[in-house]
Amino acid sequence: MAIWKKEAISKEIIKALDTRYSCGPLVSTILARRGITEGEDILYFLEDDLRYQHNPFLFNEMEDAVDRIMDAKAEGEKVLIFGDRDVDGITSTVLLYECLKDLGIDVSYRLPKDDEPYGLNIQAIDDFAENYGSLIITVDCGISNYDEIQYAHEKGISVIITDHHTPPEKLPEDCIIINPKLEGEGYPFEHISGCAVAYKLATALRFAQSDAYKQEICLLHVRPLKDAYQIECIKIQNMCERERLSETIVPGLISISKTRLPEFLQGQQIFVWDEAIEKKLLKDAFGAGIEFNLYDIQNDIASLIPSVKDLSLLRLKQFSKIARYHPEKNTEIDVFFNIFITFMQKLGDSKTKNNNDLGLNKDESDLQLLAISTIADIMPLKNENRLFVKQALKTINEGRIRPGLQELMARQNLLGKKITSTDIAWSITPALNATGRLGSPEISLELLLETEQKKRNEICESIIEINNKRKELGNEAWGYAENAIFKSLDDYHQNIVVIYDERIHRGVTGIIAARVSQLSNRPAFILTSLEDSIIGSVRSNKNLEVMPILNQCSDLFTNFGGHAFAAGFGLEKEKLPELLNRLKTISRNLEISDVEESLAIDAQLQEKHLTQEILKTIDLFEPYGEENPPLLFASDKLKILNADILGKVEPFHLKLTLAVDKTKWPALFWRESKRLKRDFDTGDRINLAYTISRNTFNGMESLQMIVSDIQKL
Repeated sequence: MAIWKKEAISKEIIKALDTRYSCGPLVSTILARRGITEGEDILYFLEDDLRYQHNPFLFNEMEDAVDRIMDAKAEGEKVLIFGDRDVDGITSTVLLYECLKDLGIDVSYRLPKDDEPYGLNIQAIDDFAENYGSLIITVDCGISNYDEIQYAHEKGISVIITDHHTPPEKLPEDCIIINPKLEGEGYPFEHISGCAVAYKLATALRFAQSDAYKQEICLLHVRPLKDAYQIECIKIQNMCERERLSETIVPGLISISKTRLPEFLQGQQIFVWDEAIEKKLLKDAFGAGIEFNLYDIQNDIASLIPSVKDLSLLRLKQFSKIARYHPEKNTEIDVFFNIFITFMQKLGDSKTKNNNDLGLNKDESDLQLLAISTIADIMPLKNENRLFVKQALKTINEGRIRPGLQELMARQNLLGKKITSTDIAWSITPALNATGRLGSPEISLELLLETEQKKRNEICESIIEINNKRKELGNEAWGYAENAIFKSLDDYHQNIVVIYDERIHRGVTGIIAARVSQLSNRPAFILTSLEDSIIGSVRSNKNLEVMPILNQCSDLFTNFGGHAFAAGFGLEKEKLPELLNRLKTISRNLEISDVEESLAIDAQLQEKHLTQEILKTIDLFEPYGEENPPLLFASDKLKILNADILGKVEPFHLKLTLAVDKTKWPALFWRESKRLKRDFDTGDRINLAYTISRNTFNGMESLQMIVSDIQKL
């Protein structure tokens, strides 16, 4: 049985959170217990507006990437998008391909197929060069392809890398790199998927089609003080704040020429919220002889955001949501800046057209790809990742589903029910991933690009067949791997598991590595052969990062890359003995602590909480996933009214009926039937740790508990 842990939190913290964010004591308790107490973090749980996502031009080289692609368009160059074979790579390729196609660029795509290695390869470069191509854009790969990119340069091909994997010590040279994990990168959140990086590039490219691209704009506001005036200005370029100026002016004591204003404002388009008021205040500050060329943008903004019409900046500050989460950014000029950025975003949105008969606009369609990739690549569901997945699930549950995805969901019996991130993780991503694992990722890509429904249905059939084959291969491989785990632990000092078996299909090494790591509570390396080469996958359950280990063996690999806890590699077969010996040496010096099995209780629920209203709290914390597990509740002194063992073939599960006040709650306890009569029985009073889920049957929705643990009183 697991240890129940309930983090102690003060009533003062709960009250402070509730007072500031008006989210209620229960939500405040959960936020505090999960360590979500800073405004910027809380924002992504309480809000779902996409305007809170980060600006793509915060990437250091985003403007360079946009300019290079637009040059390719102007010159009629051929462009190749090269992606990875997994869901993240497939969705990245689809998203950016559609974007460049819409822009009128001569674009094609390519994914690794059959036994081709991870990342950009020489054959793809040669084929593209023979077709007179001149620009390759990698998506979800490329950061580890130093040699291949040098080879592309020799062929006269320039490269833009969009990737999110951990950069190696030696970065590719003479290319544009967009990767949130780069040292010194300006993007504020590094844990986005490869598809999210591609989405940021697509968003920047669409913005570049507007007159505002690269235009320097200045926002100005004058704030009267007791005996002075504070003049505040913000320079904006590509929706990013580039420079800020604040001058306090006492009338009659200083001329404008002695301030920094003339230099700051020279050559600028100066936007104000209310021209008449701002001119009067400037006249009061500097005298009647000073003229400013101002543009009143209030009516332009109000045309897209009617709620701001006729309101002063001071009044708008009182309504500002962003100020709740960023109290340091609560001046009138900050409010002006936020409204202006929202206006620019809405201006861009208004130009997007529906791309199917379901009313799905381009951004919504892209976000569904982005959500699938985020869930598939196990990105942490925090910060802007929550916005992406939330918005995508919203449109899906409203029935506006991207073609291709809709057909696949139908085959998975997902239509007509509330779709969650769990449904995506368990049903959609494995099916799409299966095509890449078995060497045919282009099948999933074709499904997402195909315009004819009949063809999409045919492709879906193929994907389901491939996924079933993947399951068979996985079951076979697990039989081989399971028997080798404990011997390997002995060989590698109880610190890692290394299994080499030629019978394991290359397409399931990652799946098997994850299962082995979970079972052994150790990092797992699963290797198999491929003619004269070895390929491997490594997974870890957060008790040890694996990339430092791979870096120590980098001289042996033909390619490698990945994330902190999931990676892959390839090497020549003759170097396998050296790799195994080196891993033994490395493992001897590793310090790995066992992860204690425990249950982190989010909130103690009283009987009064156990009503339909609890769904509002549960839904607020969705989407659930990496670093944001489903809410785990505890309740005391519940009575077991009835207990049934479920499962005709394997009677492993328990269905309980619990007395909660004057109601009865169904509760499922998976794979724990053996505990009935041993640890508890009908009629007992128990303490319960559980999650709450929806159960949909014949269109009717009910709630049920999913039991994590039971303690008999």
